[in-house]
Amino acid sequence: RTVSAAPVAGAAPARATRGTVADDRRRHIFEAACQVLAKKGFANASIREVAAASGMPVPTMYQYIQSKEDLLLLIYQHFMRDVGRSMQAAITAGAPAHENLEQLVRTMLEVYNANQKYIRLMFQETKSLPPEMRRIVFDIDGQNIAIVRNLLAECREAGVAEFDNDEIAANLVYFVCTIWALRHWTLGKHRRAAVDQAVLDFIERGLAVRQGGARRAEAARRNGRSAPTRRRHG
Repeated sequence: RTVSAAPVAGAAPARATRGTVADDRRRHIFEAACQVLAKKGFANASIREVAAASGMPVPTMYQYIQSKEDLLLLIYQHFMRDVGRSMQAAITAGAPAHENLEQLVRTMLEVYNANQKYIRLMFQETKSLPPEMRRIVFDIDGQNIAIVRNLLAECREAGVAEFDNDEIAANLVYFVCTIWALRHWTLGKHRRAAVDQAVLDFIERGLAVRQGGARRAEAARRNGRSAPTRRRHG
């Protein structure tokens, strides 16, 4: 999927081009940076290689970015904002909170699974960013986690889930959904659908989501096994 790129925070403004030409060039830089950094890693990639992959001379590219760190931040900004938009779109106004939670988890699994290289890149290379750029990444990450936190609070307030701390629970849900991308080397022997279902069941049991029981029982029946018994903690 093609994603149009926004200006990088701290990068030099475009001097020679304006409007759609500048937007197109930023998009080409973004796509090339994704390709090169995902393939070679941040430390081994060079501005020259990204410029070649984007089809523009190095001096031209320096009108839009100043460093490799700008390229890395550009990738993070677009990927994480795309994740946030997908998460927002998964929540239906007026729908029961537990149904929105299930749809949100499935959406996050789908988005993360489709963008494994960006997830791995983020976990490996965020340390390469200077503090001010890491803060930008953390702020966007915090906005996405807030979507989960607010929905979990709705579930708890509606009496369909039980857990103690919204912030901790939201971070757990957010992180667990990255498991296919981060652990594919060992989970790849399983079907994606089975892993996704296991993640959803794990989250619902951990949050004591009550309305998930009927769906789990039906899934268990289709798989030819008995439905798991829920245990209450505490």
